[in-house]
Amino acid sequence: MHIVHNRIIISGNIVEYMEYEVPYYKDYEMQDDWIKQGTTKNKDEIVERSEYSLKRSKNRIRRLINANSDIFDKFITLTFAENEKNLDYCNYEFKKFIQRLKYNYKDLEYIVVVEFQKRGAVHYHIVSNLGYIRNKTLQQIWKNGFIKINRIDRVDNIGAYVVKYLQKDMTDIRLKGRKCYFRSKGIKEPIEYTQKKEVDDLAVALLQDLEPVYRTEYNSEHTGKTIYFQYNLLDKSTLNRVNSVIK
Repeated sequence: MHIVHNRIIISGNIVEYMEYEVPYYKDYEMQDDWIKQGTTKNKDEIVERSEYSLKRSKNRIRRLINANSDIFDKFITLTFAENEKNLDYCNYEFKKFIQRLKYNYKDLEYIVVVEFQKRGAVHYHIVSNLGYIRNKTLQQIWKNGFIKINRIDRVDNIGAYVVKYLQKDMTDIRLKGRKCYFRSKGIKEPIEYTQKKEVDDLAVALLQDLEPVYRTEYNSEHTGKTIYFQYNLLDKSTLNRVNSVIK
């Protein structure tokens, strides 16, 4: 356990840099008891807990996707022809679909997010390295309804592109105590830096001639005033410089 002054998270070409007014201890759960225990006292706390969980889930999904953006080239939506609302049944059908897909595409890697349509029906958003496949062929493998395929190989921030599709119904009661996303075993993790020296060295490498694509400030109960920067490392020279600091 160590004190975190600032933090850097690298997910593929996307770098997030956070400056904290109030340092905190690494691995200390910065959550109130009602969040830890899953208990609530009133409607406002239920809403706050749901929004907190949603934000964490979206950040986790976004970073995982960006950490693997070098292999992903497809964004796929799977829907059911019938108004299927039973999550256990739908997850079972999705598991069989992945097994059939892997039979034909051996090196398949993916991240899939469960979501619910306004009518309550289950559907799935998938990012994968599937490569070229005809809509009709994929629909035949799916067997449960309709599919939509979007190319994402030219998207700079794939994680942000996918997360914008994820609405607040990710907090549906059917997901309580269950993961709202699944991933294949070969998926890479984002890299997080919290040691002061490595964060300072990386910050210098990033800030000396690179402009953030996004910047914001907010106040946190635990870290006080927090300044957030996001960088897109699309230039090879910048990537090489950052990689040299990491190594």
